[in-house]
Amino acid sequence: ILMAPGDRQKAFVMDLNAGKVCEEWQGPKDFEFGALAPGTKYQTITGGSLIAGVNSNTVFRLDPRISQKNKLADNRVNKTNFQFNCLATNEEGNIGVGSAKGEIRLLSEASKIPKVLLPGLGDPIKPQGIDTTADGKWVLATCKEYLLLYNVTHKDGTKGKGTGFQKRFLKNEKPIPLKLKLSSQDLVNFKILDVDFTPARFSVGDSEEQMISTSTGPYLIVWSFTALKKNAAKARFLYKIKKLAENVVGEHFHYNSQKLVVSTKDDVVMQECTPGAVKRRYTHTH
Repeated sequence: ILMAPGDRQKAFVMDLNAGKVCEEWQGPKDFEFGALAPGTKYQTITGGSLIAGVNSNTVFRLDPRISQKNKLADNRVNKTNFQFNCLATNEEGNIGVGSAKGEIRLLSEASKIPKVLLPGLGDPIKPQGIDTTADGKWVLATCKEYLLLYNVTHKDGTKGKGTGFQKRFLKNEKPIPLKLKLSSQDLVNFKILDVDFTPARFSVGDSEEQMISTSTGPYLIVWSFTALKKNAAKARFLYKIKKLAENVVGEHFHYNSQKLVVSTKDDVVMQECTPGAVKRRYTHTH
């Protein structure tokens, strides 16, 4: 799905085999598309048609099966401009929405009022800077110099309604984010003068997520998500860092694999990344 620079009112579907645009999507008059995401996390593998999306004040879903160019299926327009700039879906089709204000909203459906508002730490969430685990129990947000990891599971763990996507939190149980960043020692050792993380992602596959990846400049960084869930205080500064020959533009995990697909300006490469390799501990300052 492509969008032309400067024209956010249209989206174009590209047929990669034919090498040409095969369909044009629009919303109602003057409706703008912002970020788009599959209707469910693994929709490209499991099948499905709906596309979730946001613009600065609206959460919506598109249905390509609608016969006219206006593909808008359902939406919720907010009178306030919340500066929505990114979204992610879980396997139930629930939607996590991030904003340039640093806030995260959890919705059961695009047309519903958010169940939960998670305040950030004051910095904008980057475009494309939100991800969820497939079961919706964890939410990951990317800011310029750090990541925020939220456990959005309710303490009662009610099956089917055990997360903030489905049910509001009590005042005394609202999730507190775990802040993930590079240690001050590594900033010195690797001569990193400016941290600018690419959107962080959970590993993907049929089993539970095991790792979290991001990058800054030519450096790939991977945390053990398994270790973070067991002992966050200890594992937050345990990560694998690797320098590549070029700056990293983006990276994502290959499905059911411990390999990262890494994009640079001029190349796409595969990088092996095992969670067992994340062993180092650093002296750090808070």
